[in-house]
Amino acid sequence: MPAELRRVKIFSSRELEILRLLAEGLDSKQIGEVLYLSTLTVRKHRQNMQIRHRCSNTAALISFAFRSGFLT
Repeated sequence: MPAELRRVKIFSSRELEILRLLAEGLDSKQIGEVLYLSTLTVRKHRQNMQIRHRCSNTAALISFAFRSGFLT
């Protein structure tokens, strides 16, 4: 991860959990079951991340997270 991104926490720990599971191919319902969250909560986290990082969809969000070094 680049040094400048390590200093700035752009994803919460919960968001990182959701991102990792999205990258593994799980959908919102499955992620909710794994993390004991409602499907709506998972969708809201994903939507908030997409808006904050200006990603038009989930694939773009995952790509951003990989390029930024948050997912390996």
